[in-house]
Amino acid sequence: MKPIVLRAALGAALCCAAEASVFPQADVSTATIKGRVMDAQGAAVPGATITIRNLSQGTSRSAVSAAAGEFQIPLLQPGVHEITVEAPGFGTQVLKDVRVTVGQTASFDVKLEVAAIRNEIVVSGSGPLVEAQRTQQANTIEAIQIENLPNPGRNFSSYVFTLPGVASSDAPRVQGGARFNFGSSGFSIGGSNGRTNLITIDGGENEYGSGQQRIVNLSPEAVQEFQVNRNAFAAEFGFTAGTAVNVVTRGGTNDLHGSAYAYFRSQKTSSRNFFDRSDRKSFDQQVYPGITLGGPIRRDRVFFFTSYEMLRSDAARFRSYTSSSFLRPSPAQAGVLDRLDAAPDPEVRRISSDLRDALTTAPSIWPATFQMLRDNEGSFVSPTRLHNWTTRVDYHPGARYRDYTTLLSWNHVFGPRFVNQMRVQVSPGNSSRQLPSQPESTSLLIGGFGNFGRPFTDPFNTWQNRYQGEEILTWIKNKHTFKLGGSYRPVSYRVRNELWFSGEWTFSSGAFPLSLAVKPADRAAFAAAAGTLAAATNLSSLEAFNLGLPASYRQGFNNPEWRDTAQYLGLFAQDTWKLHPRFTLDYGARFDFDGEPAPVPHNRYVSPRLGFAWEVTDDHKTVLRGGGGVFYSPVYYQVVYVTNLLDDSGRYINQILRSALDATNSAAALWAAGVAAGKLPLRALAESDLIARGVATGRGAANRVLFQADPDYRNNYSIQGSLGIERQIAQDLGLEVSYQTYRGVHIQKHHQLNYR
Repeated sequence: MKPIVLRAALGAALCCAAEASVFPQADVSTATIKGRVMDAQGAAVPGATITIRNLSQGTSRSAVSAAAGEFQIPLLQPGVHEITVEAPGFGTQVLKDVRVTVGQTASFDVKLEVAAIRNEIVVSGSGPLVEAQRTQQANTIEAIQIENLPNPGRNFSSYVFTLPGVASSDAPRVQGGARFNFGSSGFSIGGSNGRTNLITIDGGENEYGSGQQRIVNLSPEAVQEFQVNRNAFAAEFGFTAGTAVNVVTRGGTNDLHGSAYAYFRSQKTSSRNFFDRSDRKSFDQQVYPGITLGGPIRRDRVFFFTSYEMLRSDAARFRSYTSSSFLRPSPAQAGVLDRLDAAPDPEVRRISSDLRDALTTAPSIWPATFQMLRDNEGSFVSPTRLHNWTTRVDYHPGARYRDYTTLLSWNHVFGPRFVNQMRVQVSPGNSSRQLPSQPESTSLLIGGFGNFGRPFTDPFNTWQNRYQGEEILTWIKNKHTFKLGGSYRPVSYRVRNELWFSGEWTFSSGAFPLSLAVKPADRAAFAAAAGTLAAATNLSSLEAFNLGLPASYRQGFNNPEWRDTAQYLGLFAQDTWKLHPRFTLDYGARFDFDGEPAPVPHNRYVSPRLGFAWEVTDDHKTVLRGGGGVFYSPVYYQVVYVTNLLDDSGRYINQILRSALDATNSAAALWAAGVAAGKLPLRALAESDLIARGVATGRGAANRVLFQADPDYRNNYSIQGSLGIERQIAQDLGLEVSYQTYRGVHIQKHHQLNYR
C-alpha cells in the first residue's frame, strides 16, 4: 500500500503573559486560542485587536475583543505562534513563541499598559505543565518525542505505549474468549481488545471497519504529533467504545527544507533468536531509507510537504518438526509399552513392538509423514517490502489533503461568535488481498503440533469504498461554547473469502483410544495384557494423522463473494460552560445510528458525556478533574460478512461438517477415500468426490455449518469514568494521580448451537 496522506497541526505546551491555562477538545485537528484583554487595574478593554500569526507559514488570524474584553480565535494550525494585542491608548503587547497542540484551547489574560511604546513579552515555549481546564484523561505525543524516542518498527502508533494504562492488544490474554483472526489497532487502553479505538488522521477516519487501522505504515517522519484521549472525552468524539486518537501530519512552511535518512539494523549486529537452532544464524535485517521535502508553493498562502520511506525488512522464520518429542510415544504410552515388554508371552511382546512402531513417526515407518514434516521445517526469510509516500498540500485559509484517500476541509468564521467546519473524505478502492501459497493443497490441523497446507481463510480479498462527511457549528456566547455537529460515514463492502474451500482436516490429541493403533486381530490380546492402563491412554494428534483418524472434516462450496453497504450517522451537541474562573464544566450527548447490512439489525443509541475541571489553587498548578460517559462503536464488519457468507440461504457458501461419530461417511471414511484416490493428504477433495460418495453439498444439506447473528445483536459499548488530581511540583516536574474505570458491554463473542 502506498499512502499519500492528509494533514493538520503541530504542538507542545502553551505559555502566555500573565495568566495562562489550557484545556482540550478544541477540534480533532486544530487548536483554539482565547482569553481576555484588560488594563493594568484589571478592567476590561473592549475593541482591542488580537492578531495571531503562524510563524512557520506566515499566515495570520485576527479578532476584536468584546465588551467584556474577551476574544476567541479557533481553527488554528497547531505549532508556534506570535500573538499581538493592540488597543488605542495602550502599548502594543507581543507574546512570542506561544505553542499550541492539537485539540487544545489555550486561554490567557493579557494586561495592557498605558504607554506610547511597544512592549514585547518573550514567552517560553515550554509552558505550564498542568492543563488546568482539561476535563478528560488525555495526553499529547509531541514532535520532540517522535523525533527522539526509538521506534524500531517504524510504526507511528508505537508511541502510544509510552502512555499510562496502555498494553498490546495482540496478547491472547487481552483478546480472551472473543479473539478471532483479524488485526486490531494494536493497542489496548483500559483493558479493551483493541478493536474499539478511533484513530483519525487530520480529522479523517483511519478505519477499516474491523477495528484495524486502514493506514498502518504512515512514516513517523510524516507525523507531527497526536493526541490520545484515554477516558471520558467529549461528545464530539464518536464511533468508539475505547479511545480517540487524533493524528496530525506535517505540513510545509515558508522555508524550503528537506532531509534524507536511513535506519539500518544489520544482520551482523542483531542477536540470534532463542528459537533459532540452525547451524548458522538466520538472516535477519531491516533497512528504512527515506526522504522528506517541504516548503512554499506560494509564500504565506500555499505549502507542500512530502515524505517517502521504504520498508525493507527480512525477518528470520524457523520451524522444526522432525526433532520434536511428538514423534515418539508419550510418557503415558511408554508406560503401556513397558508393561507389554515385560509380559512373559512372546506374542504380547510382538504386539508391543508393532505398537511402538505405529506410535513412532520415523522415515522408515511413516515416510510420507516424515517427508511432509521435513519439507516444512528449516530456516526461512520472510521479506516485507513497503513504499510509504505521504503528501500534503495546504492552501490558506482552507486545506486540501490526499491519501489513497482525499480529505477536503473547509473552515469558515461567521463573525466573532460563529464558526463552521466541514470535512469530506473519500477513500475509494481500499483493498486487502491475501492469496494462498499452495492453492491446490488441503488444510491439515494437527493439534498442538502444527498446521500444514492451505489456511482455511485463504484467499481473502476485500475491497471497500469509505466516505466521510462532517459538519460542525460552534457558537460562542458569554461563558458558553456550544457545539452542534454530525458525521455521516457510508461504506460499500465487497468481500471474497473462500472459507474452508480447501477442506480442513482436524486431528486432535485424546480423540481416539490407543487400541486403534493396534492391528484389529491383536486388540483382544492387547486389551487383556495392558488392562486398565491402556483404557486410560489415547493417541496424540500426530499419531491420529498417521493412522488416518481425523476428528472432524469441514469444507465449503458455492459462492464466496458478498457485497453490501453500511450507513453510519452520528449527531452530537455539547457545551463547555465556564461556571467560575476556576471551574469548567463539559457536558453533552450523542445520537448514533448504526445501519449495518442484514442480518445485523439497525441500532440507535444515545450516549451522554460529562466532565469537569476545578483549579484548586489560584496559581494554575493544581487541578482536580473528572468525568464519565457512555461510548458506542460500530459492529465489526467481519460479523456482518461472515454471517452472510455462511448463512443458510444458499446464495453464498454451503459448508459441510463430518465428525468421527458419523455412522456413514465419517471424517475417517472420507479421509480413507481421499487417500485411495491419490489426493490426500496433500490435495483437496473436489465437490464431485463428495457427491460420488453420497455426501450432499448444497443448501439444506445434513451436517451443514452455519454462522448467524443474534436477532437482538447490539453494538458493543463501554461505560467510562475517571477522577484525578494533578500538581506541578517544579518547572519541569509534575505529579498526577488518577482513577479510571472501564466497563465493556455486548463484546462480540461466538457461541455454538444446534441449528434446527
